[in-house]
Amino acid sequence: MLPTDPIAQQTLRREVRRLRLVVIVLSVVIVGLGWFSAGLLRTIDRDYATLLDRSMPALNQLRVLSNSALSTQRALLGGLAAPDPATRARAIGQMRERLQTTRSRRESITDLQVFQDRPAFQARLARTGAGYEDAAVRALELLEADLVDDAHRLRADVVKPALDRYLTEIEIAARYVEDSSQNTRDSVSEKIRSRSVLLVGVTSLPLVLFALVALTIVALMTAVVVILRRVGGEAGP
Repeated sequence: MLPTDPIAQQTLRREVRRLRLVVIVLSVVIVGLGWFSAGLLRTIDRDYATLLDRSMPALNQLRVLSNSALSTQRALLGGLAAPDPATRARAIGQMRERLQTTRSRRESITDLQVFQDRPAFQARLARTGAGYEDAAVRALELLEADLVDDAHRLRADVVKPALDRYLTEIEIAARYVEDSSQNTRDSVSEKIRSRSVLLVGVTSLPLVLFALVALTIVALMTAVVVILRRVGGEAGP
């Protein structure tokens, strides 16, 4: 039975409005916590994507570049050891093609994001790579001129040392990428641990809020029942 007393009706309406306000506020808070949790998960995913984008492509391309440089050297050795002009011509064609491939791969690697903050790596890799490629081109020209003995000497005195320096710089660059990747991985792991603790705390808040809502509803309904009984008692005989 609803109270007929104006004061009681006003009190009941006030309690109902308070209950409605509490439910609305708590609903907004729960929705906000949901958005916050989703934002934390997106941040973790973005950090892992950054880690993979920085390290994996660079390491793979450095490995491919090293193999490409070695394949150029093998083609040169094939041309030097060729038993006839036709075999030498095929080796020269392979070497020219592999040199172009090696140069293109080197230029693409120095533009990777992981090297943008270390211009010294870019400069050394570019310098040693260009030095090896120039020496290999000179050996190629000697082979094309059928100056095999001169090409042998150039390979031993210039091309091979240039290749060794180039491969050393590639190895140094690979170690830098691995160290940078490890540092980034440690940083990401630390962020994930701290955010996981925060996320656990955030996800437990809805339970607390639901419990608070239930207690608030019980308290307000108890207040309404008390008001109705009081009004009923006052209206009795």
